[in-house]
Amino acid sequence: MNTIRTLIVVILLLCCVAVSAQTDIIVVGQVLSDHDHQPIEGAIVGFDQTSITTTTNAEGYFLLKSASKQSAIRVEMFGFETKRVKLNKNQRDQSINIILKKEDLSLDEVAISSSKRIIDRIIAQFDKRREQNNPSNQFGFIADKEQNTRLYFDNINPKLLNNSILAELKSSTIISYHDSTIILPIHFSHNIERETRLKDSTKRENIKEYSNTLEMIGYEAIEHLLAIYTPKIDFYENQILFLKKSFPSPIAKIGTFFYNYAVSDSITKDSAICYYVVFEPKNKKDLAFKGSVLINAQSFALMSINMTILNSANINFVKDFHIKQSFVKTNKNQYFYKKSNQYVSLKNDFGFSLDTNNMLVVIDRDEEYGSLHSISDSINMPTKKQDIIGGQDMFYTKIDTLNNTNIQQVTRTFTDIAINGYIHWGKIDFGNIYSFVRYNPLEGFRPTFALRTSKMFSERLMVGGYLGYGLSDKKTKYGTSLQLFLDTTQNHTFSLSYNNDVYRLGYDFRELTNEKLMSGSENIFTSFSWGQIYDKLLRNQNIIMNYTYDNAILKASFTPSLSMLYANHLVGFRHDDQQIDAVTVFTLNAMLRFSFGRKYIQKRFRRLYMPTNYPILTLFADAGAYSIDSIGYHKYAKLMFAIRQVVPTVFGKINYSLSATKIFGGVPYVLLEQPLTMQGIWSNKYNFNLLNQSEFFADTYASLFLRYYTNGLFFNKIPIVKELLLRETAFINMAWGYMDSKHSKVLTMPITSSLQTPYVEAGVGITNILRILSLESVWRLTHRQDHNAVNWGVRLRFYVDF
Repeated sequence: MNTIRTLIVVILLLCCVAVSAQTDIIVVGQVLSDHDHQPIEGAIVGFDQTSITTTTNAEGYFLLKSASKQSAIRVEMFGFETKRVKLNKNQRDQSINIILKKEDLSLDEVAISSSKRIIDRIIAQFDKRREQNNPSNQFGFIADKEQNTRLYFDNINPKLLNNSILAELKSSTIISYHDSTIILPIHFSHNIERETRLKDSTKRENIKEYSNTLEMIGYEAIEHLLAIYTPKIDFYENQILFLKKSFPSPIAKIGTFFYNYAVSDSITKDSAICYYVVFEPKNKKDLAFKGSVLINAQSFALMSINMTILNSANINFVKDFHIKQSFVKTNKNQYFYKKSNQYVSLKNDFGFSLDTNNMLVVIDRDEEYGSLHSISDSINMPTKKQDIIGGQDMFYTKIDTLNNTNIQQVTRTFTDIAINGYIHWGKIDFGNIYSFVRYNPLEGFRPTFALRTSKMFSERLMVGGYLGYGLSDKKTKYGTSLQLFLDTTQNHTFSLSYNNDVYRLGYDFRELTNEKLMSGSENIFTSFSWGQIYDKLLRNQNIIMNYTYDNAILKASFTPSLSMLYANHLVGFRHDDQQIDAVTVFTLNAMLRFSFGRKYIQKRFRRLYMPTNYPILTLFADAGAYSIDSIGYHKYAKLMFAIRQVVPTVFGKINYSLSATKIFGGVPYVLLEQPLTMQGIWSNKYNFNLLNQSEFFADTYASLFLRYYTNGLFFNKIPIVKELLLRETAFINMAWGYMDSKHSKVLTMPITSSLQTPYVEAGVGITNILRILSLESVWRLTHRQDHNAVNWGVRLRFYVDF
């Protein structure tokens, strides 16, 4: 075994010398426990008095590099004594074995036990007092909270800044005085607020606040992303959300299912007897923590907690994660927050990356409570005043410097084009770049040119249009639109558009409800399919007017529209054996959407909604009339309900979507509900995989999409394979419907099957392939004998998740 370890160290040294010729010192080694000489995973190893740190892997190995001479390294690990090891000043590359001693945490003789009975008792008592001990439920006092948040690039290769294009970034970087670490600040915020905690509410008074952010990203986007992906962690919850993943709390009711424990019941801290609990995952691939917690032995309240995520865990893009929280005793003999630090470093972790010295994105957030006092004593308490320390002030000013660089302006331009699809030129935007060329069986290849007014023309008004030409049908397509913010909050919007374009049958309604008032849903990605029939297209002339109120929680819209649908060789209209040229439809549509706790980023007239774990509920109501070849009008109505949600659990993630539709009155089949197939080869969450387009029609319709993503339920247990961080997925999609025969009297129905026998498809797959792909096998379980039925298929999807 020693021979193998020595060989690994030698290989690490050789590899590092090969890829890091510019490095002056390289240190590799292994951290072991003194009592059993087993490798210690998750230990923090760094050059002393520097910010260069790393964590040991599953075998206890670490690697450190610096461009300047270092005198010592420092090793920290929960449950062990911190150790400082001097380096040989005369040696450039060094290999070190470090032995850590178990930490003596008691003034008395410490009795450590891994008894399940003891930990079960601690967790049971903690759970019994969970609500009363939780600081979120405490009241009757005032506290000043100071928070500092820093977001920056770290571990930047110095050679990168010698590039002529990137050289101007040097003036925006911060270089440590102790080592060669180069930091490029992206975001900094500092705020102090006073919390008055009442029984039924908490009042917050902003005392001091300022921030600075890289302009190409924006303060709003940064704050929303940080709040969603790195929220404040509450260890009194049974599940802890981090990076939209659910981790079991080490003191959860189900904690013993995921963790191994060691407990001491004789620790003394702040004159209080407390339990010192050390925990680690039973399976090092599981999404669980390693660390320690102090719990008051009398009240079973948290006194402090320190923990990390193992490098071996099945989570993407995370290099390091550390969190520390400490609590202070109040005059009510409860424990309230005192200090908290949350440190996350993210790396380029794609499976195809060959970079062994990846640049990191670091999120570092400090939080401290002070001036804690009773509400009755608050009248004489001074307001807390603090200034930023010098290093953070430099962090703030360096962002200003970065915002004035040419590279920031250029990057901002190309990022905006990639996200929004439009190229800015003065008061005009050209686009959409993703729809410049598209293909379908009706038009053949179709180039499209579009433009609109930019923000330089007006912040509140946008006017645009597009022009396209089908090379096969030899027809011109065109449209124009106007969009206007009716108030400064940008919550009230008015839109008006005219389109003469080609839509896929069944998808135009979805475009309307998704506020795509101009052509743009069809693009090069939707031009091809995975083999299913996908060729039902209609030319549609429409005028659409829309008013929308949207405050993120509630969205309400009212949309009158007038459409002319024209028959063609792919979609024909017949009535009483007579060819019908067109169907005219007038509709009044009302929509309500409820999405609690959902945040968004405003991009002019487009809102980019952030992920949420709460249900999203949508209600539609249509009232309209149609005419066949402009001969008389016939009324109809449609009601639709939809709900969807992403539910994170400690065992993985569940996605579901449920919808139901009812149509009243006889209508042309083009107005009936139909289950939609995948739109091209694009990844469609809530469309069917193996259906042909317009394979079923219904006036009473319901659908269910249910998918489960694991955290590596089986792959985490397979030797060698588990190192690939693969995960499993399984899903089932179902549709049921009924269609009254009265609709065939309006227009002759195409040949379809009845949905009274539900359509069901199911599949399993492997996700997280190279961190970006999902490979799935799908089976059609019902309607396997239908005409042109696709009974099995393989789907390759883009899927990126932490």
